Amino acid sequence: MKVSLARQLKDLEKENQRLRKAVSDYTLDALILKEVVEGTSIIRAIQRLLDHSKTEGTVR
Repeated sequence: MKVSLARQLKDLEKENQRLRKAVSDYTLDALILKEVVEGTSIIRAIQRLLDHSKTEGTVR
C-alpha cells in the first residue's frame, strides 16, 4: 500500500510540475499579446518581459 501511495504522489508531483509550466507559458504569451495590443512593438514587448522574468527568476 505504501509503495502505491508513494508512486501516486510522485505522479501527482510530476503532473503538478507540468501544469505549472503550462500556466507559466500561457501567462507569458498573454503578457506579450497585451504589450503588443497596447502598441508596443513585438520585439520590445518580448525584451521587456524577458528582462522582467530574469529579475523575477521566471525565465522559461
